[in-house]
Amino acid sequence: MALCAAVVFFCNIFDRFEMAASKGGVLQREVQSLEYAIDQARHKQKKVQEWKGLLKAAQKAGLSQNGWRTYPVSVSRELTWDELSTLILIASNGKPRGDAYWFQPELLRVVRVVTDEGKNNQDNESGQSEEKRYRVRLKGDFQVAVP
Repeated sequence: MALCAAVVFFCNIFDRFEMAASKGGVLQREVQSLEYAIDQARHKQKKVQEWKGLLKAAQKAGLSQNGWRTYPVSVSRELTWDELSTLILIASNGKPRGDAYWFQPELLRVVRVVTDEGKNNQDNESGQSEEKRYRVRLKGDFQVAVP
């Protein structure tokens, strides 16, 4: 009888130990999840502070959200390389310029057009090679500063 009582007592203690161990694992994962969330919140807080600084600098420069006019642009046509490079330069936000405008792109697609005559880059009848053409699809908004 004492042996049966000892076995039951041991099984109860073992079950309690297993439950405590599984609860400990769950609690450990929960702590790790909360620590990760805290790290993410700190990182986002730094980003918010950076954006607030940028907003203050823009306001100091006299830029405001209402100080812009938006002109939608949609171009779909064939262009020469010179025309295409000019279009890309105008729409480029990377090059500083004196004009107060900004291009907000939605879509830019450029495909080289190959014609039967120019497929092998052979010279045409006049002795000059045919100029390469490009099919361009450009869509976006030009935003112009209101004086």
